[in-house]
Amino acid sequence: LIFFDMDSTLVDMEIIDEMARRAGVFREVARITEKAMRGDFDFEESLNQRVALLKGLTMDKLTEIRDNIPLSEGVEQLVTTLKWLGYKIGVVTGGFEFFANHIKDKLGFDFAYANRLEVKKGVLTGQVSGEIIGAAEKARIVNQTACDLGISLDQIVAVGDGANDALMLGQAGLGIAYNAKKGLERVANASLGKASLAHIFHLLGITEEDIAEAMACKPL
Repeated sequence: LIFFDMDSTLVDMEIIDEMARRAGVFREVARITEKAMRGDFDFEESLNQRVALLKGLTMDKLTEIRDNIPLSEGVEQLVTTLKWLGYKIGVVTGGFEFFANHIKDKLGFDFAYANRLEVKKGVLTGQVSGEIIGAAEKARIVNQTACDLGISLDQIVAVGDGANDALMLGQAGLGIAYNAKKGLERVANASLGKASLAHIFHLLGITEEDIAEAMACKPL
């Protein structure tokens, strides 16, 4: 079982910053995002503040962003190989369901857990619906999914970049800090730079032969 964070991990952007750019509040939102990812700011509070600034953003704008999300380098090869090897794969994010479900469908993941934006008449209300997925909830979701599948925690891989991934990485058998914000390396078993997410192959003992065979079997 492997779980990935979404923003700046599976995708090469912070989606909420792009939303803020479309809403004309980029500077304000980016400042809060940076503090939250460093762990200088409570994640739930920071998310509520940022989403409030996005009030009035239309779903048409969100769709434009969704349809142009850049995947991080190596993601498709990595996911294809992991699926071929029998991994269950999920995304668990403090980002938003609208985008996480798209990534799940695009890459063929088994699970997607994310926050839900409240929408009325095709426009964001500035509120988040339901319980916010922060650090503790991420860890709980990963733990619960493992229990449901009968997989022990030491057989879980977790990959993330920010402070709200620390608990998830800390409880996993292999916690990987990818493109990590300052301090996350302290709780991770391994740390990777941004060059390619596919470097996870080496940490998992996956060979070039495995990759080649998996890619050869990938449906066209």
